[in-house]
Amino acid sequence: MTQFTWLQKSHSRTFLQSTTACSRVLDVCLGVDQTTAYETLKQMLTSEKRNYDSWKPIVIQTDASTAGLRAVIQQEDKPVAYASRTLSKSESNYEPIQLECLAIVFAMNKFDQYIFGYPNVTIHTDRRPLEAIMNKSLLAAPTRIQAMMLALQRYAFTVTWKPGKEQIIADLLTRHTCNCAQLQENMCFNNRNTSLNVNSSR
Repeated sequence: MTQFTWLQKSHSRTFLQSTTACSRVLDVCLGVDQTTAYETLKQMLTSEKRNYDSWKPIVIQTDASTAGLRAVIQQEDKPVAYASRTLSKSESNYEPIQLECLAIVFAMNKFDQYIFGYPNVTIHTDRRPLEAIMNKSLLAAPTRIQAMMLALQRYAFTVTWKPGKEQIIADLLTRHTCNCAQLQENMCFNNRNTSLNVNSSR
């Protein structure tokens, strides 16, 4: 495991532990510790990004939760680009393995400019049965997954299982979610309080 991965895992744990307790009570709760951990993570995730090289192997990590889909494209264990989206109302009713397959479809479409025409993209998923399904014939797959596999026919790729604990970035992106509107409102409220404190001290 690279130094970047160790640091990233450490700071992600700090951020998640510091936000989980208060998020059970409030939808959003960002204090100084949470904001510092978040900014540190953001800096690490962006500063370690590398430029895409069409001659180097491509690895895509995908993950899914009941809240959304996440993906990261990597080369030489360094991120090139990130992608995420929330689930629609109908998608929220999908089975876990269907969500993981949907995450692959989302990732391949999102990173199309990087991977279209590439001879073999490696996709990491933390759902082991999905590896077996994707390596079988189309007719052997469940109906809903068949439709997703058809959407992937234009790409050359191999799906391999990798434990979620080893997919640090994708796992981090799906581990903690919140309502964006409430987050923005809460951050604005915190900023107003900070401004008031500064003015009163004067």
